[in-house]
Amino acid sequence: MDPLLAASPDLTDLECIVVEARRRPPGFYETRTRVFYVTQRGDVFLLRAPGAPITVQRLDDLPEGADSVARSAVDDLQRQLAAILDHHARSTSRPSS
Repeated sequence: MDPLLAASPDLTDLECIVVEARRRPPGFYETRTRVFYVTQRGDVFLLRAPGAPITVQRLDDLPEGADSVARSAVDDLQRQLAAILDHHARSTSRPSS
């Protein structure tokens, strides 16, 4: 066996970043200035932000302090966007293994 391949790696050059993304129940969430939607598949989207009353931006996770909101508390356009996002998530879901 090649001794260079058998040598221990130099771990001083190794960098590891751990991101903890929590699995959130599907539905609408809000902070004081933003509205978010979590799809049935668990994808998180920003739907409204200051200066952008309508947006669709995928995020890694909800921000701290985002509270669950009843579906009836969000406007019709946001409910329609949520339906489109859920439909897209179902149509692009990976087959289970």
